[in-house]
Amino acid sequence: MKKKLAVLLVIVLAFVGLAYWHYQSRQTTNPPTVGTLTYSNAGLTFTYSPTLYMKERVANEAKLERSVVLVENSESNRAILNGTAPVAGEGPPSITIDIYKNPQHLTPEEWMRQDTNWTQQSIARDGITIGGLPAVSFDWSGLYEGNSSIVSFGDHIYVFSYTWLSADDVVVKEVSDVLDSVKFK
Repeated sequence: MKKKLAVLLVIVLAFVGLAYWHYQSRQTTNPPTVGTLTYSNAGLTFTYSPTLYMKERVANEAKLERSVVLVENSESNRAILNGTAPVAGEGPPSITIDIYKNPQHLTPEEWMRQDTNWTQQSIARDGITIGGLPAVSFDWSGLYEGNSSIVSFGDHIYVFSYTWLSADDVVVKEVSDVLDSVKFK
């Protein structure tokens, strides 16, 4: 009888150990990547997870060269970004990456001072880096809560922004992974 209990105990402990190992390995594994975007002419690469849907726009504006929007991957959000939503409304919380031309190689601070869309902002966060480069970063409030961080690299200015309505929004949970994946080349 004691021998059967000992064998049963070993089996139970092995099962518990295997379950714990499986749980820990899932906790330390990076989330699966659904997309990697590379803009070789702008020197930028980043990845995003399957919980996000990406829409890209090539701009024909004097300053803005390209814009990328990432939102929670849902049917309604895809319809909004693709212009097929049955009812017009506000866009969902999002992560955006706007790439501007910067032929004068201005620093983020210089660029903010000369661009009227950004002159009223004051830098609220110091010591932020994106892709290993220093960024100026600030929080803002309007229809949504938001944060924007600006980086200068080569002939471009990159504005990384995200908006949220609630701390539980998917973009709030995903923005760190997206920003941590950024590489400039």
